[in-house]
Order: sequence, then structure tokens, then C-alpha cells
Amino acid sequence: MNRRLCFWGGLSLYVVSFWLTAVEWPSAQAQLYAHNASKHPSIAGWTFDAFLTPLIFIHWHGSMGVEDLTIRNTSFFLNGWINPFFLLAVILMLLDKTPRLVRALRYVLVPMVAFCWITLFYQHAWPREGYLLWTIGMLLVLFSSELQKRFTRETLTPRLNLF
Repeated sequence: MNRRLCFWGGLSLYVVSFWLTAVEWPSAQAQLYAHNASKHPSIAGWTFDAFLTPLIFIHWHGSMGVEDLTIRNTSFFLNGWINPFFLLAVILMLLDKTPRLVRALRYVLVPMVAFCWITLFYQHAWPREGYLLWTIGMLLVLFSSELQKRFTRETLTPRLNLF
């Protein structure tokens, strides 16, 4: 598998996902958690809200106290930083100057994406096609070099076929 194919294919999926539906709120009660009136927000709207909400919260309250750092708030606040960190990782991967920093960002981003599930749980939302393509696209980009190493190692290793 070609590294460039994984990288650019993943980045294409990531970009396309912004026009697709991110999540669905299955009940009227879940609408209370939604910042917009849409029952089916796009990834662009969902990530934009996730990025701005902590900033607005801090602006309104002046600061964040320890009591505000619940798992619910922390997971939602972390969701807003996934895209900026991912875009930084993409730029660093394209520059190919700091592989250690890219590796560190990769190890930070994967758990951040997992925190999305906590947010979805608390908001009573179901992931849709936009969310899935967004996640798959990021993972393909972040692990494109490892996928290439794995597939080239497997194709270069001779195997004894007994069956």
C-alpha cells in the first residue's frame, strides 16, 4: 500500500466528511444538548461548536474551576482541539522535518478521538457517516507511514505456503 495513497485518500475523506452528517439526536431531550436547532449537524458545524464552546464558556465565566472539569466537560472541550492538532500534524507530515513531533501528535490525537464517544454518550447522539469518514480519514493520514511499512514488510517476507 502506497503511503501517498493512504495520506491523500485519508485527507480527501477527512475533507469530504465536513459536508456530511456528523451525528443524529434521536430524542427531543437530546436537543437540549445541541447548540444548534438542527437534528443532523454536519461535521463542520459539530467541530466548530466543539471548538468555540470552551472559549465562550471561559469568556462568560472568567475561568474554569476544578468543579467544571468533569469527564463530560473535559471530553467535550477536548473534541474542539482535534481538528487544530490534526491540521498541525498534517502540515508537519508534509514538511517532513519533525517526525518525533508528528508521532507525539499521533499518540495525543487517537485518545482525543476516543473522547468523542464520551461526548456522544452524554449528548445521547449516534454517529453518522460524516463522523465515521472523519475518523477513518484522520486515522489513514496519521498512520499512513506505518501502513506502508507494515505492507512492504509483509510483501517482502517470503512465506511458505503449505496448503
